[in-house]
Order: sequence, then structure tokens, then C-alpha cells
Amino acid sequence: MRKMGWLILALLLTSCSVLPLGDLAVGNLQETEVVAECPACPTCPAPVCPTCPVLPTLPAATETPESNPTPTEPAATETETPTLSPTETKVPTKTSAPTLTPTQTTSPTLKPTNTTVPSDKPFQVQPNSPVYLQNFAHTDFGCQWMGVAGQVFDLSGKPMLNQVVVVEGFLNNKLVDSLTLTGLSMQYGPGGYEIKLGNSAIASTNSLFVTLYDLSGKALSLPVIIDTYADCNKNLIILNFQKVK
Repeated sequence: MRKMGWLILALLLTSCSVLPLGDLAVGNLQETEVVAECPACPTCPAPVCPTCPVLPTLPAATETPESNPTPTEPAATETETPTLSPTETKVPTKTSAPTLTPTQTTSPTLKPTNTTVPSDKPFQVQPNSPVYLQNFAHTDFGCQWMGVAGQVFDLSGKPMLNQVVVVEGFLNNKLVDSLTLTGLSMQYGPGGYEIKLGNSAIASTNSLFVTLYDLSGKALSLPVIIDTYADCNKNLIILNFQKVK
């Protein structure tokens, strides 16, 4: 059958001189295409034209896409180079060292208690003081009162009058700065004093301190830190001072 196709093609070429031969691809002819019409030979005789093969022109364009994949390969290689430079951004790890120092600024909140008595501070807190009691001096208020009270004693144990007692600090986020004289609150004994802290029992820790002064404003004791409790049985703080030098 293939030889028959070649004979028909030779016969067609000799009888039809108008047929173009540049786009002819002989290797791609199929046996079933021999019986097709010949659109390129309008002048051929009727017995010959039906036997002219249709020339396939498509296989010539199939060779061109092979050159397309080449430009795509260098484009992918250029994206790998910029990944090396960001690795050098690990230098700022040295900034973590100075974060340890600011934590030490929380300690000096209040003045220390009088563990030792300097020569110019002859008074200190009496042993077993302070004592937390239920409010017995203002029974009408009951738990709706909280304060600090007590006495000041000299070297011989006698109560002293006209000594200034000052309470400073913060309570319930409010500033406390109150003072009184010994001898004005005799319900706590001779030379007694009293300072009201609030209208209810409020808990606080290391936020209030009491200091003893003379009438000239000279400190006679170191500041004494006191705590308070939200307890109706502990809303009266008894704090006595004793002269030791």
C-alpha cells in the first residue's frame, strides 16, 4: 500500500505543476489520507484530483517549542543568592544582658525598721509591740474605724507628754500623713496618743511607717513599718515607744 501511495504521488506531481513542494513532509503521510481531495490542484483532471494526497503542514511547527524551556532555567537560579545575606541579622542578641539591672530598684520603697538605735535616735519600739486588737476605744464605730495608738516611755518607764507621733505612707492608694501629741488620748493610758487611719479595716503591707519626733521636729526614732489587716479584730494597732539611751 505504501508503494501505491508513492506511485500516486509521482503521478500527481507530473500532472499538476502548480502544487507547492516546500512544506511537504513525506514521512508523516498516512495511508488513509490518499483518498482525500486535492485543494491545491484546481486544474487537475477529474480522475486524478481525487487521488491527490492532502499535504500535512502541522509537523513542521512541532519542532519550535523545544527552544522555550531554556530561558526558564536561569531565572530560577537567581532567586537562591539573596537568601544568604539575612543570616547576619543575629548580632542584636547582646541586648539581653542589661535587662537584669533595673529589677533592683524595687527594694527602697520604705525606710527600714529600727533594728539598731543610733546615738541621735534614743527611742525604739517597746518589746512585744505592735499589738493588734479589736477597737475598744470607739465601740460605737466598731469595724468602721481603724487606727494606731499607744504611749511613749522614758528611761525609767514613765509616760512622756508632748512627744510628736507621725504616721506616713499610703493606704488603699491614698496618701497618709498625720501627726498627734502624746497625752491627748488618755483612754490608752497616761501620755497616750491616737491617729485614725480610716473608716474601715483595710489590709496593707509595708506601706505605712510611724516615727517619733520632739517639738522642734528632730526625729527621736527610726521609722517603724506597720502592717494593717482587713479584720475587725485587728483594726486597732497599739505601738509603744521606749527610750533606751
